[in-house]
Amino acid sequence: MKNIITLNNTPFLIVRDVWVGKFIDNVNGGKVLNELIDLWKEYTETDYVYQNGDRVFFLRNIKEVEFKEILEEETLCLTS
Repeated sequence: MKNIITLNNTPFLIVRDVWVGKFIDNVNGGKVLNELIDLWKEYTETDYVYQNGDRVFFLRNIKEVEFKEILEEETLCLTS
């Protein structure tokens, strides 16, 4: 089952869900390491990064056709 999140009526595939603490520099005053986030974004080949509470989501934009295919696959899995 694929994890999908909708932001501003746009569906995104959650490629990675990471605890925000991985991107905090505790040695230098608790700053967010944006360079590390950018590296993760490049590594995961994602389009967007979204933070919700203590979670950071690396998101890939889903085209309309792909979104319909994913919904059809999940419907088939549930009915089988």
